[in-house]
Amino acid sequence: MDYSQFGAMVPELIVLGIFLVVFLFDTFSGEGAKKILTPLTAILFLLSTVAIWILPSTSYEVFGGMYVNDTACKAMKCILNVGVFIVILQSAPWVNSDEQVMRRGEFFELMLVTLFGMYLMISARHFLLFIIGLESASLPLAAMVAFNKNRYESHEAAIKYILTAVFSSGILLAGLSFVYAFSGGSLYFSDIAAQIWSGSMSALLIVAISFVLAGIGFKL
Repeated sequence: MDYSQFGAMVPELIVLGIFLVVFLFDTFSGEGAKKILTPLTAILFLLSTVAIWILPSTSYEVFGGMYVNDTACKAMKCILNVGVFIVILQSAPWVNSDEQVMRRGEFFELMLVTLFGMYLMISARHFLLFIIGLESASLPLAAMVAFNKNRYESHEAAIKYILTAVFSSGILLAGLSFVYAFSGGSLYFSDIAAQIWSGSMSALLIVAISFVLAGIGFKL
């Protein structure tokens, strides 16, 4: 395997770098230094957004075409970054409150892992990578739903979220197994699209795609 291909995933590597900085700072710094964790995360995130935006707008594929980065992907990732940056600013009073200040770093870390999963979904051109990104985004969200452990509503919402996520993942993966079987043994988006538009699509493939769309719909 050519590990140099991971170097092409620059936006994802930037987010993982910020995650490591936040994690190490939250773990090893003193209580006084942790007061700057929120502005530090916001500044790093703003710089990462600028860095991703100024990256060369060249289209390239790695991992056999499973991962693609082009101008459209870069624009969508920057839009996500702006949204997460706004969330960081809006959540600052809450995460710095007496009730949540001890888990302030965990909140930012979970948010960054969720963003990493969304990045993978944007650049995925193969359902295997798409599922990895989808679950990487979903599981930290479940922890964030249950973040306020002193409220019953937070526990109830987390249980409902997890049950819905498990149910939808089951439907999605069942549909994908049939799509793989009825689309010529491929999970590439382009191959499945070609099979659909060729006019030779079987009724079972239609049912399988319906399962996939239903699973993604539940996730949304």
